[in-house]
Amino acid sequence: MPVPITTRAEKYLTKSKHYMALDGSSSWAQEVSLGEGESLIGLYQNEVGQKDKSIVISTTGLHLFFQNKVRLLAYKDIEKLDFASHDIALMKADPSKRILVIHLKSGEKVDLPILGMREHGADLPSFWSFLGGALDTTRIEERNAAAKQS
Repeated sequence: MPVPITTRAEKYLTKSKHYMALDGSSSWAQEVSLGEGESLIGLYQNEVGQKDKSIVISTTGLHLFFQNKVRLLAYKDIEKLDFASHDIALMKADPSKRILVIHLKSGEKVDLPILGMREHGADLPSFWSFLGGALDTTRIEERNAAAKQS
C-alpha cells in the first residue's frame, strides 16, 4: 500500500512558514478547478501573502499560480525532478537558484521556484522530497489499477 500524498505533505512541508494545510472550505478551493475525486492538501506561498508564485497542492497535482494564470501539473504527467543548481551554499545565498526543474512526460521542462528558507536551510530539498514521494505514490497506484484490470 503506497504512502498517501497527504501524509507525505505533512511529513515534508509542515515545517516551512511558507506552507499551510488547506481543506475544501478554504478560499483557495475557489481559485482552482478541482477534478473528480481531487481534494486540496495545502498551499505553498513563495512570497507569503501573495497569490502570484503560489502553489496549491492537491491529491492529483500542483496548481501553479504564475502571472495571473493557473496551471495544473498532474503527478501522473511528471517524468522526473532535478535541481537547477546542486550547489547548496549557492541556493542558500541566492533565491534565484532555488528552482525545482520538473520534467514532464511530454518533454516540456517547468522551472518551479521554491524560495522559502527555514532555520536549517532552504525549503527546496523538502519540497523535492515531498514531490518525489507523491510521484512514487502515483506510480504505485497506477500499477495497482492496471494489475486489477488485467
